[in-house]
Amino acid sequence: MSTTRLARRLVAGACPGVVLVVLGATGAFGAFRASVTSAGAMVSTATLLPPSNLSTSYSCNGGSGKATVTISWTISPSTIAAGYKVNIVEGSTPTLHTKTPRTANTDSYTTSKSVASVTVTVWSYVQGWTSSTVSATQPISC
Repeated sequence: MSTTRLARRLVAGACPGVVLVVLGATGAFGAFRASVTSAGAMVSTATLLPPSNLSTSYSCNGGSGKATVTISWTISPSTIAAGYKVNIVEGSTPTLHTKTPRTANTDSYTTSKSVASVTVTVWSYVQGWTSSTVSATQPISC
C-alpha cells in the first residue's frame, strides 16, 4: 500500500472520531442531563414600607413673598430602604429631592415665588423598588 493511500485512510478514520469528540462535548447529540439551577439572588416578598407622620411648616423670607418649607417625617420601618424621594410641587412645577441614608428624616424647600401652597409627597426606595407615598399640602401666606 502506498504511503499516500495509507495517509488518506488514517485521515478518513480519524475524522469521525474528531467529530464525535467535538459534538459530544457540545451536547449536539441531544443528550439530556439533569442539572440544578438557582436564581443566584434572593428575592424578597417583603413590602417596602413608606415613611409616616409627614409634617410641614413654613417661614416667610423677608418681604420677597418667598417661603422656606420645612419637611419632616418618621423613617420607614423597612430596614432595606436606602433613602427617600421627596417631591415638592409648587404650582404645577415639581421638584424631586433624594435623601439618604435611610435614617434621614428632614428636608427643606424655598419657593421660587409667592405661592398659595405647596404639596409634598414622600416615599422610601431601594434600587428600583418604591413604597407607597405619604402627602401633605402646606398653605402659605407670606
